[in-house]
Amino acid sequence: MTEGEVAGSRVVEHAPDAVPRALGVSRPNGLRVLGLAVLALWATWAVLTWLSSPRFVTDEQLHADLQAGRIQTWRLATDLHPERDWPPAGAGSWSFGTLAQRETDGLPAEWDRRTVDAVVYWVDGDVAPVRFAGALPGGDPLTLMSELRQAGAPQSAPATFRPPDQDRGAPWGLAAFALGLLVVVGNTTPTRGTRWFWFWLQWAPLGLGTVAYAVVELALPGRPWRVLGVTGDVRQRRLRGWEAFLVLALLTVVVVLATSGLRHAAGPLVVPGR
Repeated sequence: MTEGEVAGSRVVEHAPDAVPRALGVSRPNGLRVLGLAVLALWATWAVLTWLSSPRFVTDEQLHADLQAGRIQTWRLATDLHPERDWPPAGAGSWSFGTLAQRETDGLPAEWDRRTVDAVVYWVDGDVAPVRFAGALPGGDPLTLMSELRQAGAPQSAPATFRPPDQDRGAPWGLAAFALGLLVVVGNTTPTRGTRWFWFWLQWAPLGLGTVAYAVVELALPGRPWRVLGVTGDVRQRRLRGWEAFLVLALLTVVVVLATSGLRHAAGPLVVPGR
């Protein structure tokens, strides 16, 4: 017998399955409440993070923001680094620094050969208040910076550049991750996968593993899969810990391809990323 199989004698047709338990909760309704709580926390994270995540925008979007007068302040951005999306970090999808610039022409005051990755600017609105421009193919941050100055968009000093929180959903996402992980560890009888399977799957991109666990093990629990053993016995089959890594790899590829395609079709304001 290996992990993920319930061995022994032939399964009796009408024998009741063990009642799932997690954190001392044994009634199905209690498990559903835990599952719905995890899903509600994750959904709140998803909405708030989508609203507040920085966006790389096209030159056309930058000029549209300029013409509409939405730009509140801007600076040159450097040291752009992608951040993990799950578990969420307070920096949002990207972390960045800003360069000190001369008041006369806006060029870097003390050039230390760091790459000017983009112009970062802050718009007045609820969707994507922090935006980057000039880092896309064909974009020139210094040219865009000159256009911003000519259009009269206010340039802030480094000490006064205070964009809004980049990820307002981070506390909600961390709460969903922590609660999901706690229930995974405390659930003594998961039905579709072993505890190790669900433990590793909690690190799936976009919290999809947390969502999957909340749905199939808590909110809508089902019976273990039944497979035919080599001796003709019917055994209960659960996904094992090592299989979680295969699922993680598959989910990562699917998420990357799906977000890339959606971003190309719908634009960067709809699908954050680069």
